[in-house]
Amino acid sequence: MKIAILRNWYFYFIIVLNVLTVILRFFITKAYSNNLVIECMCMVMLIYLSIFAFIDKEKSLVSERILLIAFLTWVVMLGGYFVVSRQEGLALLLFSLGGAFIAGLIFMVCYLLSKGQLGGGDVKLSVVMGLFLTIERILPVIIYGTLACSIFSIVLLIMKKLTLKSMIPLIPFLHFGLCITLMMM
Repeated sequence: MKIAILRNWYFYFIIVLNVLTVILRFFITKAYSNNLVIECMCMVMLIYLSIFAFIDKEKSLVSERILLIAFLTWVVMLGGYFVVSRQEGLALLLFSLGGAFIAGLIFMVCYLLSKGQLGGGDVKLSVVMGLFLTIERILPVIIYGTLACSIFSIVLLIMKKLTLKSMIPLIPFLHFGLCITLMMM
């Protein structure tokens, strides 16, 4: 299994995209916020979303175990922030819950309307993404990710490599949307 991952082009693509995102965010655009905790939460979500994107592309599933670990990571990070600054920790909690609510609501509506095209794991992942990215970053991630997925799907439909019934993994596009958001915000 380990050797198979190293032979997969998508594995290297994710690594290059993540490194490019970090370089552009911190060294070229200097678009980072003044809050180190929020920056760390964004970078941790970038790593987790990379893992989810790879698994979704290869197996079309969201690992419940990794999702739980990601959630617990958020709890620990937020708890540590509460210890350092209770008032700022409370503000971050509210922004995180707002992001989780908005992302969960959007994906739940899509899940119900798509009649099985969008999986329940995607809905759970969107909630965890909202917790990490907060209300400020989750909407651009969803917009850029779904826009990229739509353009990719349309191109494949025109090329007749895809039908209207075909399934496309969404998480790799959400990962791309997160990279674009982090480069721009």
